[in-house]
Amino acid sequence: VGEEEQERLGFAVAERGVRRETFVVAAGGVSPLLHDAAWPPAYQFGIAKGLLLTAEGTLLPLRLDVLAAVLPRLGTDLQARLLDEVEFAMMSSAIAADEATLMGTWTALVAMESSLHESLRARWSALAERFLVAS
Repeated sequence: VGEEEQERLGFAVAERGVRRETFVVAAGGVSPLLHDAAWPPAYQFGIAKGLLLTAEGTLLPLRLDVLAAVLPRLGTDLQARLLDEVEFAMMSSAIAADEATLMGTWTALVAMESSLHESLRARWSALAERFLVAS
């Protein structure tokens, strides 16, 4: 399976398993990434993207524990590509309406900043700040 297909599969697994709460899919294809780095990088990138964006391209972070585990494994190129795709996405009104969720998301994203390549940290920080400003 090629990298493009792995990425699409990862995104689809995050979408179905986490966003649509299909627990078997999440348990088999998302949760193992907390402790297992052996999954293909393209699949992990798809999962990371799917944990940050909805299928419509709206920013709605979920399962930030898995995102925190995957992010440092992506390497600089995939981290940069992830930021390219998410940093200016429109924030979901569902998350913007809940101050506790906004603050929790901001805190988790700030904690992840050190796991990114140094050249990308300011961009990640700006992404996190969007949640602080929205609260």
